[in-house]
Amino acid sequence: MRLTIFLIIFLFLLFVPSANAIEYPSPVGYVNDFAEILDSDEEKRLNDEITAIEKDSTVEIAIVTIESLEGMSIEEYAVGLFEQWGIGKKNIDNGLLILVAKNEREYRIETGYGLEGDITDAQASKIGRDILVPNFKNGEFGEGLYGAVQEIRVIVAYPSQVGRVNDFADILDSDEEKQLNDEISATENHSMVEIVIVTSKSVQDVSINEYANKLFKKWEIGKKSNYHGLLILVVTSDEVYYQYYLIWDKNIFTDEQISKIGSDIFIPHFNNGEWGEGLYEAVQEITNIVEENPHVFSIPDGEIFEYKITVNNIPRTYYISKDAKNLVLLLIFFSFIPFGILFAKKNRKQAMTFLLGYNAILLIATYIKSAGLYWYIVGHFFWLLFLIFFLALIITGRFRGSNGGGGRIGGSRGFGGGSSGGGGSSGGW
Repeated sequence: MRLTIFLIIFLFLLFVPSANAIEYPSPVGYVNDFAEILDSDEEKRLNDEITAIEKDSTVEIAIVTIESLEGMSIEEYAVGLFEQWGIGKKNIDNGLLILVAKNEREYRIETGYGLEGDITDAQASKIGRDILVPNFKNGEFGEGLYGAVQEIRVIVAYPSQVGRVNDFADILDSDEEKQLNDEISATENHSMVEIVIVTSKSVQDVSINEYANKLFKKWEIGKKSNYHGLLILVVTSDEVYYQYYLIWDKNIFTDEQISKIGSDIFIPHFNNGEWGEGLYEAVQEITNIVEENPHVFSIPDGEIFEYKITVNNIPRTYYISKDAKNLVLLLIFFSFIPFGILFAKKNRKQAMTFLLGYNAILLIATYIKSAGLYWYIVGHFFWLLFLIFFLALIITGRFRGSNGGGGRIGGSRGFGGGSSGGGGSSGGW
């Protein structure tokens, strides 16, 4: 009797459908349209977008459309397919699957553990509800999937906000960051303007306009606290020019005011590599503008503010990095060593000839390379000349105080094998 029961249970389990018993299709790429609901142009557009996302963030996205779930739930099918394909990088589990079941009219966004902190179940649900469902109801599967992928890109391929000052380009020191944070906090305390500063070395493979707008949208600048928002984005990596961008509320700032911040503050400071000073003065000017506009202290219910963007490209030839400045100053300083030796040996003519010849060559070379660097050298050459000349007098004993006791001058300065399990969201249309 027991043997009969055992055999019945065994045969029952043997023929019960399971995730492992399903023969999943093999992947053909990022976009796997087994249900044939996408045209070739839509597939290419999706492939291009997903490729860009993986390049920027290493996140692997797979889109799969199927005719039927074969009696399984969409959650079970998605997890099984995710695990079998190994979507996401190994040991990172940063994969994401968008599964569409045509006959059942259901979809599932499945994420790996590595994306749990980036794409929450609530976010996945919102993408499905706001983007997939409206498009799928109209039979626009390509548009819906592309819109979802774009939204995912905003979430995973753009940095997360770390505060009011986000120095991803590492051009500010700790004191400058603190000073900026204090000034921004003071402005927000007596107004309703949220100011966010971002420095970046790259805007990935998109235009700076698109990058700024998507960052503004992702971070919800001005929306989280029902404030007005202002984003200052500075991009430093381009070989030809650097750029600054401001997204701002036209109800608070005029075109003339924003343009003046750029021409009178950003350009002069940024050309000298004074990033912190330029940003600090800009925030101060923004504070002054806010204080002159009493209506910023309240936002009428239901009023929608229009934001606009201003762009300025600064030729890189007028930009001087801190490293370049330090290198040039070092080269100038070293030129005074042989000058001092020759001067000490009373070979003054040879000393002056060497000094002037060496620095003339340096000036010509820097002028060809960078006009901004040239004028920087000119501005610092003469005080260095005076300093070294003064030291030369001390070394040669021509400048000593009376009753000297041999004193000393000194000082100090102080797809890849990922697994599922992070969560997800399902829905139908």
